[in-house]
Amino acid sequence: MGTDFANSMTFNGSTAYTFGTGTLTINSGITNNGSGLQTFNVGLVLAASQTWSTTSPGGLTFNTINLTNGSAAQTLTISGTGATTVTGAIADGGTGAGAIAMTGTGQLVLSGGNTYSGGTTISSGIVEVDTDTALGAGGLTINGGTINAGGGSRTLSNNITTGGDFTIGGSTNLTLNGTLNLGGATRTITVNNSATTTIAGAITQPWYSSLVKSGSGTLVLSGNNSYTGPTTVNAGTLVLANNNALGTGSAWGQTVASGATLALQGGITVNPGGTTISGTGVGGGGAIRNLSGNNTLGGQISLGSAATIASDADTLTFTGQIIPSSPLTFAGAGNIATTGVINGTNIIKSGTGTLTISGASSNSFSNLAINDGTVMFAKTAGANAMGSGALTIGDGVGAASSAVLQLGASNQIPDSTPITINSDGRFNLNNYAESINTVTGTGIIDLGTSGILTVGVNSGSSTFSGSLAGSGTLVKSGSGTLTLGAGMNLSAGNLVLNGGTLNLGGTTSTFKSLSVTANSVIDFGTGGASVLNILNSVTVAAGVTLTIQDWTNGVDYFYSGTSPGSTALGQIVFTGSTGADTKWQSFDHEITPVPEPSLYGAAFVFTGLCAVVWRRLRDRPRP
Repeated sequence: MGTDFANSMTFNGSTAYTFGTGTLTINSGITNNGSGLQTFNVGLVLAASQTWSTTSPGGLTFNTINLTNGSAAQTLTISGTGATTVTGAIADGGTGAGAIAMTGTGQLVLSGGNTYSGGTTISSGIVEVDTDTALGAGGLTINGGTINAGGGSRTLSNNITTGGDFTIGGSTNLTLNGTLNLGGATRTITVNNSATTTIAGAITQPWYSSLVKSGSGTLVLSGNNSYTGPTTVNAGTLVLANNNALGTGSAWGQTVASGATLALQGGITVNPGGTTISGTGVGGGGAIRNLSGNNTLGGQISLGSAATIASDADTLTFTGQIIPSSPLTFAGAGNIATTGVINGTNIIKSGTGTLTISGASSNSFSNLAINDGTVMFAKTAGANAMGSGALTIGDGVGAASSAVLQLGASNQIPDSTPITINSDGRFNLNNYAESINTVTGTGIIDLGTSGILTVGVNSGSSTFSGSLAGSGTLVKSGSGTLTLGAGMNLSAGNLVLNGGTLNLGGTTSTFKSLSVTANSVIDFGTGGASVLNILNSVTVAAGVTLTIQDWTNGVDYFYSGTSPGSTALGQIVFTGSTGADTKWQSFDHEITPVPEPSLYGAAFVFTGLCAVVWRRLRDRPRP
């Protein structure tokens, strides 16, 4: 074929034709109504704007196309339900700026390195781009339809203007480097691409515009965006990779729907007005998720339902108020930090990372369960890191010390908050001071080298069957009873009794020293042998009485490594005796009442009489 001309071409039936080399100028269009594939290896030239249409299962395949044959700007419109493929280059072909419009419901595949400059309009159907210049040198207008990247990862530099919602499909990475104008409306981008789609150019607006992310795929916003409306993540993952990824103006009304994820990466700070989240996110990875880098998300975080915030690595920091009206779980191997106020209900910590709760103002959320990982209470000293609800450290199913509450300042816990430390839990005072009312459980209280834990400040009673660690100080305060279980070995630490009763619970407890600063009771109990072993000294403040009850001679033992002195001993009163009876035995360091109670005194007298009678019988002359 040489240089030929045709007004139009229409194909019917099932016959497939192939047109060879040369040039064919078309005046008014090509239509394939049949089932055969029509192939044009010939170079095509448009004499006027026109429509090419194909029906499924028929199709059209073209090589090179010149959109003009002079100075007129021609538009080629692709219509129909079938597939149209252009394997060669699409060029202007003259001084006019040629354009492509996709209006059909079928597919347009652009495989060449195209140079046409009049722009591309997609209103419906699917446009597959198989090269980075598939859309030519002009802009892209999207009124609807779908863009697919084909044949490998693709990067498009065309500026984009939107006149409607559209879809990103395919299975390879697609990057849009041009600006994307939302057109003064709420635009929904449905990302069904199974790889990653990135909008690297700035998302702009002529006036107030919003963005909705739908579809199961991942969309990354890495441009310096300037739209001012809220962003909604209805499905899949929206990744923020720029400080202005959510636009400017600190819009309120950001929403992450149940099953969707808002993720951050790259060391950014994003400050929307407020965000409402629901659910556990894509694959349970978090409704808000830190992928990499130390990132900050500002604004208010509210819950539409129970939700999860997770950090895969590094640290995600929240600077605004968090309002968990439903249970909120902090998860992941990475770290999370909050500097604002948390007001609401249940907080749950899972994953091996650390949740740091800091800031100058008190939180008031009501319950905290640390199932795994570490929670650091690091509010300004005296500001409450949580409210008065229950505090549970460990869920009883992990390894020892796999769930940790650690203090980053003193006086972080409201006095009325009950604390439970389960077998996998560890309460690490980290050398700070804390006052609580009650504590139960079988885990570990780690006082550090100088931490001070005061128990019973509201006169509550506690039974703690775990263990103590460190060399700090345990203070029993208030009128309630603190009952200790087995394993209370604080041989490098101090015990202070400042009121109420210490119940040894039929076990052995060891402390470096004992100080009695208010009238107190040590109850040796009735359920078995109790031993209180003070390795160094026992001191009793002036005017204070330490009462010893349920002590049984030869069964229970109260040891002091050094003598408390006569004054202090006079202030230690065993039930049934007086302070004057209390002595420290230097040979075994036991504090004991002397003379012994009446039962043991009678036995001593009887033994003495027997000895006298035996001696007299022995000394009597024999006959």
